[in-house]
Amino acid sequence: MDTNLIAEELNSLIQGDVYFDQATRCLFSTDASIYQVMPLGVVYPKDDVDIQHVLRFATQKGIQIHARGAGSAIGGQSLGCGIVLDFLKYRHAILEINRAGYAWVEPGVRYADLNKAAKQYGLYFPPDPSSGNYCTVGGMIANNTSGAHSIKYGITGEYVEELEVVLHNGEKIHLKPRPVDSIEMQSILTANTLEAAIYRGVMATIEECRDLIAIGYPDIRYNVCGYNLRGVYQDGVINLVPLIVGSEGTLATIVRAKIRLNPIPKHTVLGMAMFRDIASSGEATVIAVNSGAAAVEILDSSLVKKARAVDPVLDKNLPAELDNVLMIEFDGDDLGECEALLEAVRKEIMETNTYAFRFDSARTPQEQESLWAIRKAAVPLANKLKGDAKAIGFVEDAAVPLHNLVEYYREVYECSARHGVEFSVYGHAGKGLLHVRPILNMKKPEDIAKFRKISQELFRVVERLNGTPCGEHGDGRVRSRYIKCLYPNLFPYFLKIKDIFDPKHLLNPDVKTNPDDEADTRNLRYGAEYRPVVDTKRTVLHWAEEGADYQAQIEMCHGCSTCMTVDTVVTMCPMYKLKRDEKAAPKAKANMLRHLIQGNLDPATFPYSAEAKEIMDQCITCQSCYHECVSNVNIPKLMLEAKARYVARNGQTFQNKVLTAVERTARLNSSLASLVNPLLKTTLMRTVMDATVGVAKERSPLIFHKETAVKYASTRSHLANPIRKVVYFTGCAANYMQTDVAKAAIRVLEHNNIHVEVPEQHCCGLPKLSNGSAKEARYDVISNAGIFAYYVKKGYDIITTCTSCNLSLKEEWLYTTENDDTHLVARNTWHISEYLLKLAEENLLKTDFSYTMPERVTSFSYHTPCHLKVQKIRSTSVDLLRMVPGLQFHVLQAGCCGMSGSWGMKKQNYATSVAIGKNLGETIAAIGTDGITDCPTCRMQIQDLARGKDGHHPIQILASAYGLKS
Repeated sequence: MDTNLIAEELNSLIQGDVYFDQATRCLFSTDASIYQVMPLGVVYPKDDVDIQHVLRFATQKGIQIHARGAGSAIGGQSLGCGIVLDFLKYRHAILEINRAGYAWVEPGVRYADLNKAAKQYGLYFPPDPSSGNYCTVGGMIANNTSGAHSIKYGITGEYVEELEVVLHNGEKIHLKPRPVDSIEMQSILTANTLEAAIYRGVMATIEECRDLIAIGYPDIRYNVCGYNLRGVYQDGVINLVPLIVGSEGTLATIVRAKIRLNPIPKHTVLGMAMFRDIASSGEATVIAVNSGAAAVEILDSSLVKKARAVDPVLDKNLPAELDNVLMIEFDGDDLGECEALLEAVRKEIMETNTYAFRFDSARTPQEQESLWAIRKAAVPLANKLKGDAKAIGFVEDAAVPLHNLVEYYREVYECSARHGVEFSVYGHAGKGLLHVRPILNMKKPEDIAKFRKISQELFRVVERLNGTPCGEHGDGRVRSRYIKCLYPNLFPYFLKIKDIFDPKHLLNPDVKTNPDDEADTRNLRYGAEYRPVVDTKRTVLHWAEEGADYQAQIEMCHGCSTCMTVDTVVTMCPMYKLKRDEKAAPKAKANMLRHLIQGNLDPATFPYSAEAKEIMDQCITCQSCYHECVSNVNIPKLMLEAKARYVARNGQTFQNKVLTAVERTARLNSSLASLVNPLLKTTLMRTVMDATVGVAKERSPLIFHKETAVKYASTRSHLANPIRKVVYFTGCAANYMQTDVAKAAIRVLEHNNIHVEVPEQHCCGLPKLSNGSAKEARYDVISNAGIFAYYVKKGYDIITTCTSCNLSLKEEWLYTTENDDTHLVARNTWHISEYLLKLAEENLLKTDFSYTMPERVTSFSYHTPCHLKVQKIRSTSVDLLRMVPGLQFHVLQAGCCGMSGSWGMKKQNYATSVAIGKNLGETIAAIGTDGITDCPTCRMQIQDLARGKDGHHPIQILASAYGLKS
């Protein structure tokens, strides 16, 4: 099959994007599962017509089709060897939200985005998947997803009222309940169409097995295993919607959905019950569910232990005898009723029965968030295990009737002991559904064998307990082999249904009706044969364990798609939020590198290719993904390594050479400030710089100051008896351009009786490192580290005002140079607000503030830079500013500014930079305030985008509060 010809034909047929290159195919070869299958190509359709053309074309050519939402499913159902249809990039519109209680959406819209939009109408879509920030509604429908609150509100299929789908031959049809004898339905049935044939075939098949349908499914609400034939054709009404829901793209491709919405409950109350044994919590679960709880979640002993091990505060607050916890939630419109129900459950499980030994209640949102934090803090630990053994999701979706829950608990733990495998257990106890994740090394044949045995044993247990192997995550590749076991009599009719819709078996054929008993261990991402083909210990940057951590970081990404959220409140990747292209996602970088070390991408050529550079350049090193990744995969450092290798082979561009020499340029321009500044303001000079250096002419010109921070500090009088001594790493911006920040910092520190030294220094090295010039950055690091370590040895603390410089000194200097000096600097560096708050805790910070708001200014807006958030000191500046009486300011949640240092200065990045920062600028402008931020380039972006509003550093505001003048 000539893939180039196929790509050319598809490009001529559709408006959307067509990618059949090896790199893109690699990025779509995995999802959040344990599998890896190389697709033929990828298509981003722009409209329904595109989808129709692709399906018709694929049917004619005999090519498989695999619909994909966020690729967040853990069963492997979005993978295949054909064409992947990706709906995230273009098909994510919310077409209508009606106050009557429904919405029409495209399949690529994210669950969280739908609920955010519906909230304005007092409505929401209740199925509550834990992946809600990034999973798509189309994926939820395909898998018939549910979540924590499904015990009260049900699963996705209960809310899908109508669907528009495209069939394998390109026909688009509208599915909804229709009386068979209606004029509309008779018109459909008598037409010479595939739609008519499907309706006739489905009706005949259901008539043939109607008695089996009545008795053939487990009596459990949350079963999403196999095809759902119930309610499809009964009482004279035909409705194919229940059949398509949960069919995982094997029958038709969803292009539009009508979703029923519920009114948002006005009140929520939460309790956390603690137990000494798992049987007691099982009994308590039944009581809570029978009382009408909206959610009952369990965290078992294995995760409690992990949480204790990594969080000393949590360990201190949890009782020593604690084995597991239940989170029990009630909601409704009557607060008193909710509280009464929670109290009744507390009494029954604590007093009437002594199941729980402690019960903490939470009424306010803050109290509830504090309790939920325990559940949220523990679960991601399963993804952070060091080494090759990971918590594997393959028996994690089974659900049993609630009266069998305690026995299921017992069987799970006996299975764990029998195989000598630790299980992580958590999930929706109220649904009888446990997320059981055995910790296995899927590179070892013996663990793959245990995988099969554990899977088979627990399936037999679930079958005996009248449960289902698939309660909310879908069958996928990992569970489809059990469908015929669960439904021995109905399975032949499932095959008939598949033949009716998809006679050539081209729509996601590896799931639902695939009879292969070995399917769950085929196409493993890491199998017994997995071996890197490159030496991962030869690295440019310093990695732990002689480079072993480099490979571990690459393999740690399990593809969950958390990094593909587009919510502006959640940070994650600003580049992906804008582009919604897989190549922009942080996980794409790990995918690229994994395929590289596997040899699927040529290690001799690909790392130095334009294709690799395109993917690398989608990382602007904001570090948000590393900070928020549930597995803490250091994608930014992996990209610094990749960029360094690229530059080492291909050389550095002229543009990057100029822009990364910021210190040298700034020193020269400062010495000639009176001549340079007027010149830089001219249109001619900005046009010349755009054409030669590549600095965007639209950018406001930099202003240089003849009196640098170093010179200013040298003129200050020494304090007689200082309480502290600090050495100030100004960074290039505060030393040469934004000297108002440096001067304010020096004055504030001196006001607090702290002696300040500002030595001559080089750039922190971040501009060079982030552009791939690791060798040149190392020179700056070694020089700077020697200077500042000298001061530390003399009893000085190191202070910074730039968040990026602070990050460099604390972390990134160690990437290039690991010696005593860099470690000493890392341990003794403080951001200015962090340092002043430490003084306040020691009662050493002066509070003689006399702040009055400037004329015509009523308040400010504070923007937290990305590089401050990732250092776990994100609130220090806010906490400091809150100490100032009379100061009014908003703390923004408006996303990344989009500047990312010199990256946003480049003409080729200008439009993207502005698009990323647009929300921040518009938010500040709409509030009508000046901005406050700790980052010099964030400040520049605010000044450019906030429509005339200025930008300030927090230390300048504090200097004003002290009444200090320059």
